[in-house]
Amino acid sequence: MLAGVGVLVTGLFGYMVTNTGPDASREQQLAAEARADDQRPEPTVATTATTAPATTTTALNRTIPRDEAVFCEGGLAVAAIDLRIAAAVFDQDFAELSELAVERRDEWRSSLDLMAMGAPAMHLDEIDQYRSGYEQWFDAIASSSSIDAASAKVTPAALARASNAGQEFGRQIGFYCG
Repeated sequence: MLAGVGVLVTGLFGYMVTNTGPDASREQQLAAEARADDQRPEPTVATTATTAPATTTTALNRTIPRDEAVFCEGGLAVAAIDLRIAAAVFDQDFAELSELAVERRDEWRSSLDLMAMGAPAMHLDEIDQYRSGYEQWFDAIASSSSIDAASAKVTPAALARASNAGQEFGRQIGFYCG
């Protein structure tokens, strides 16, 4: 049952990544917000005789990738591995699932780190939640001899939360990287 839920959630994430493209109205909305933000006066920090010169700061736009190219490079690599995991679970191919969880785990981690470096600030918590849940899932796979045995070692709620978090930032991958 858990494997089925995991497959469905991961499959939905993969479907969204591969079938979501640019949204012209959303792009226009983001551009309008950016123009409006550019026209606001930048706040300054007051100085006193004992402090450094005043500096200006701007509010971080939490919805736009901090570095789109880095976000997409890492995000698309994570999505590709996610799709392979979903296919392995769907096919009940424990050998492939194990290979992904054990042999490609470092690649997954580095791609996830890269994605997080460029990700929109609003998705950093989701990326951490996704990482935590999937690390537990990978540990369970690495120490098991079947999908059912691995599923029994992970709580369905934890895996569902991780998959839901993946879907949240997955929509951004589809939007910016599609």
